[in-house]
Amino acid sequence: MKKLKKILAAITTAAVSAVSLCSMFSASALGVVDEETYRIYVDVSTNSGLSEACLNLRYDPIIADVCKCRKGTLNNSSSFSALIDPKIGYYGIDVYYDANSNLTAAGTLGVITMIAPSSINSIFDVVDLNIDYLCNTAGTFLPTSRIRINEVMVGDVNQDGKVNSADATLLNNYLNGKASLSGNALRAADTTGDFGVNKDDLTHLNDYLNGTIKYFDA
Repeated sequence: MKKLKKILAAITTAAVSAVSLCSMFSASALGVVDEETYRIYVDVSTNSGLSEACLNLRYDPIIADVCKCRKGTLNNSSSFSALIDPKIGYYGIDVYYDANSNLTAAGTLGVITMIAPSSINSIFDVVDLNIDYLCNTAGTFLPTSRIRINEVMVGDVNQDGKVNSADATLLNNYLNGKASLSGNALRAADTTGDFGVNKDDLTHLNDYLNGTIKYFDA
């Protein structure tokens, strides 16, 4: 992956959460039938001890495409570089995370949102995500097990592998105190991507089901 020699686009920003990547790429997956929105969460546990991380994401834009990269819930800065190599037909993003001190709290370093076919079993069937390195403020490299990668199909609140009216019903029940959600189900209910779940997420989900919006995290 590091041997990609043609970098046709390189962008670095500390405000990743505000950047949409779809417009950067000449090809997209928007023509794929039965698409869904998938989020890749980069999480750390308590006392991970890391202050820097670099991850490499590679994918075929005919099959999947990136919508957005955003910062997570921890006190860190983030940046990314977009890589395009038309010779091999692969696109990529290198994502960097940088904290001022070694992390002790559990949380999310960042989130990568992608569009991909709903027929896949896992987003990692069509993308390749590798952890390049993790280290602490002393420059000591840490085991990659300090990071956990979690994937979520946005809107799939009942975790049955599809997004439909049953998910809206469950989310409505959750908001009214008639159902409980946790883990990936709770993350799937966060359709607005603001790390919380409220009535705006239900509105956003209904907009998707009604065809008002085509995918989440546009």
